[in-house]
Amino acid sequence: MDISGQSSPQNDLTPPTSAVEKSAEQFAVDAKAAVKVELQRFNDAFGEQGVEWYAAGKSFAECQQLSIAALRKERDELAERLNQIGLKDAALLGLIPRA
Repeated sequence: MDISGQSSPQNDLTPPTSAVEKSAEQFAVDAKAAVKVELQRFNDAFGEQGVEWYAAGKSFAECQQLSIAALRKERDELAERLNQIGLKDAALLGLIPRA
C-alpha cells in the first residue's frame, strides 16, 4: 500500500506472473500430460511390467524386446513341460494337435 492507503501493483505481496512464469507453468502441465500418455502407452502394451520398465527409463523399443524375450522363455518352458508329460498326453489334453 502507498501513503494514501491505496494498493499499488509494485507493493502487492504476490508479484505479478510474468509471461515466462506462465510459459514455465504451461510447460510443466504439458510435460505432465505427456508423461501420463506415455505411461498409459507402456501400460496398455506391457501391463504392470511396462509401468516398471517405464519407471526404470526403458524405451518402448527396449520394452518390446524384453517382452518378446519373456514370451519366448515362457514358450520354451511350456514346451519343456509338454515334453515331460509326453506328447501323447499333450495331444489328449488338446494342447497340441493329434498326429
